[in-house]
Amino acid sequence: MNPSARHSETEPRPACSCAAPDGAVWVCRCQEVSRAEVQAAIAAGARTLEDLKRATGVTMGLCQGRTCTRLVAAELATAGVCEPAQVLPRHARPPVRPLPLGMLAAGREPPETP
Repeated sequence: MNPSARHSETEPRPACSCAAPDGAVWVCRCQEVSRAEVQAAIAAGARTLEDLKRATGVTMGLCQGRTCTRLVAAELATAGVCEPAQVLPRHARPPVRPLPLGMLAAGREPPETP
């Protein structure tokens, strides 16, 4: 289970992946962010996917937004903030330079590059 999700590993998960126990609809199933939470964040001033990510955690789960970006874009469009096609995808942040995993596992510093 994703450690940043809202339920503990011992707490039962909702039976349906699209509805919360209180009847709310999940927009981001990985992070268990409901439609109401996204709407509240938009009402509080969130205007971009990055704003919503920071306010709710949407797009930060295991799928990295592959599942929920379209739904979040639809919520922004419904609120009149922008059209779904205008929602920019999240930024990919590659490492500054590639490192061998063995070096990271051993805790060694990478050699300096010229």
